[in-house]
Amino acid sequence: MKNLILTSLVILSLTLSSQAQRKQAIGKKFGGGIVFNITPDGLHGLIVETQDQGTCNWNEVPALIANPANHSEAGKAFTDWRLPDKEEMYKLYK
Repeated sequence: MKNLILTSLVILSLTLSSQAQRKQAIGKKFGGGIVFNITPDGLHGLIVETQDQGTCNWNEVPALIANPANHSEAGKAFTDWRLPDKEEMYKLYK
């Protein structure tokens, strides 16, 4: 696979404070993206970026994800964006 389409597939792990966890739900905007997974205890979850990441080669992915210009305004505040693993992709497309 020569190219990787990163259309909204960059994710961010999130840790919810006790106040924020009551307000968060799957499908809600939070932390620069949209929440697509919350752990059963409600303390952690995953967010998918809302800005299209474009098309690139696999070896360009780290630089693309690290560049704040490639993230939504709220997403620029975070530096731990990454690609989803296989299980996270399944959850994302559920």
